[in-house]
Amino acid sequence: MLGGCKAQSDLTITLQDKSSGTVNFSLELDEPAASAVRSDSFNSRNLVQAFDTKELEDAGFKVKVSDNKNGDPSIVELKAEFENENQLKNILAYLAPREVLDVKMISNSSLMRDAQELTVEIDVSKLRKSYLENDDVKKAIEESGIEFSEFEDLINEAMSSTTLNVKLISGSEMKSGQVKGDQTTKESLSVENNSLRTRYLLSMGFAILAIALGIALFWRVRRTPRLLSTNRKDVGEK
Repeated sequence: MLGGCKAQSDLTITLQDKSSGTVNFSLELDEPAASAVRSDSFNSRNLVQAFDTKELEDAGFKVKVSDNKNGDPSIVELKAEFENENQLKNILAYLAPREVLDVKMISNSSLMRDAQELTVEIDVSKLRKSYLENDDVKKAIEESGIEFSEFEDLINEAMSSTTLNVKLISGSEMKSGQVKGDQTTKESLSVENNSLRTRYLLSMGFAILAIALGIALFWRVRRTPRLLSTNRKDVGEK
């Protein structure tokens, strides 16, 4: 039964260098919620099995699971690295369908500056809809003998007890937001970073300095009086 279940998830996306970065996700379940996920009242299994952590590890996630049955919250933590927008989208697809959780990334570089923009779009109403309008789910509910109206009440209660905290980090800027599971509108969160290309400019500066020093040294050598002329004849030579 899902009654009394509470879940909180935290999603942090850190944009580090141009379009690369890291994703950190944690899911905290109180004891009733963890029990429901493990299916303790039916065929009990642990959270490692419930979340198929081996598949997540094969996909490149670092996974840590604290499966507690002593009243303490159970926690699932995931971490993954990405090199571009497509990799980031694929990582997030393991957490939720793209219609529920999606990301857009814009990265532009000029001679002087690097500009980045990261936007996350969240529509949890689509998640509720996928539960209540999926034909396979309806069929499974009917076969189990549960009234669909009862199942709908359980889903609504579970969604209203779920919270997603989102944090985006890019350079020195950080944005954070919170989405409740019973929210019915699409939410978006964006972060921007516009910085000087410090390394590039330093490299260019050193190159220009080296060229200037080379020109100055060459000019100095050309202007220095020679003690011996290459056209001078040796003493006594006729």
